[in-house]
Amino acid sequence: MMATFGCVESASALGTVNAKECPGCSATAMQAMAKNTMPLGFNFVYDLPAHVMRKYEVYLDSTCGPTPVIKSGAGGGGQTEGNGTDCTSFKAADLMTPVDATVQATFDALYSVYTHNPTLATQGKTTRVSLLPVDSVTGQPFDPRYVAWDYPQQSYIRFYNDVQNQIGTRAGANALNGSLGDDIYGWSIASVNVGPILGADPAVSFSLSWDRSTTTHFEWCVPPDLDCVEFTITRAPNGSVSLVFNGVLDFDQNYYPSASGTPPGNLNGFGFPHHGGDHFAGGMEHGSGIQVPDQPECGYAMHPFMTTMRDASGHFWGAVYSCVPN
Repeated sequence: MMATFGCVESASALGTVNAKECPGCSATAMQAMAKNTMPLGFNFVYDLPAHVMRKYEVYLDSTCGPTPVIKSGAGGGGQTEGNGTDCTSFKAADLMTPVDATVQATFDALYSVYTHNPTLATQGKTTRVSLLPVDSVTGQPFDPRYVAWDYPQQSYIRFYNDVQNQIGTRAGANALNGSLGDDIYGWSIASVNVGPILGADPAVSFSLSWDRSTTTHFEWCVPPDLDCVEFTITRAPNGSVSLVFNGVLDFDQNYYPSASGTPPGNLNGFGFPHHGGDHFAGGMEHGSGIQVPDQPECGYAMHPFMTTMRDASGHFWGAVYSCVPN
C-alpha cells in the first residue's frame, strides 16, 4: 500500500544543479572533482563530515595560437611561418563564492541530520524500538503479527493510517523517530526548489540534485521479540512523499504471512528456519482465535515450512507444516 502527500513543487523550478560528495577532500581535490566528473554549468561539491560545501562553475575554455606551416626552401631547407590559428578546448572549473544562501541552508539541514543520526544521513535507514501505538478498536497496542495477518485490511489499515499521519508533517515524523522529519523536510524537500542561482539566469529557479538517495527505510521494531514493521519513505522529484509498506519480519528476517495471501507476505508459503513459527502461531491463537499448528521439530539441515490453505473464495481456513531442506 502506498500513500502520497506533501507536494511542494514550485511551477518556476525549471533548472537543475548538482551536488556531489568528496569525503575528506581538500579544496584542490574538490575543484578537480568538479572539473573532471561534473557537467557544464554550476555545481556544488561537499564534504559532509567536515561540513564544507563549495560552488564551481564548470565550462569549456580554449587557447588559440598560430598554426605552424613549414615551407621548403633552396637546398632542401625550410622555414616555419604562422598561417591561420590553432584552437584547442579544455574543461575548467572556477570556484564561485559564496555558496548561495538557499543551497547552504539545505546543506546545513543535511549536516544537522548527520550530527544527530549518522546512519539516517549516510545510509538512509532508521529504526525505532518501542511498542506500537494503541489501536483505537482494541484499546491495546497494535501487534505486528496481526498487522501482517490483516494486510491489507483491518488492523493493518488503522496502523498504516497512524504512521502516514505522522509522516505527513515534519514535527510528526520527528516525534516518530528522531531527525526523521528533518531528513524528509529539512533538506530533501527543500532541495526541490532552491530558487535562482547567483551567476545564472535570475528568472530561472533550480532544484538541487544530490548524489544520495532521497529514499528512507524506516522500521518499527517491537520488544521483546523484535518483530519489525518495515516501510519505505520516498521523496519524488516533484516534492511528493510516499509511504510504502514492505511487510513485517521476525527477528530472523522471516516475513510473516497475511490471511489474504497478498504480498509482501509471500503468498501461501512461509519458512521459519529459526523457530519463529511458534511465536507467530501463539500470537494468532491468543489474539485472533486463528488456529495455527505448532511447528514440528525437523531433522538435520531441515527447517519447518508452513503452508496456508484457502477455500475457493480465497478465505483462510487452516495451515499445515512440512520439513524442507535448508
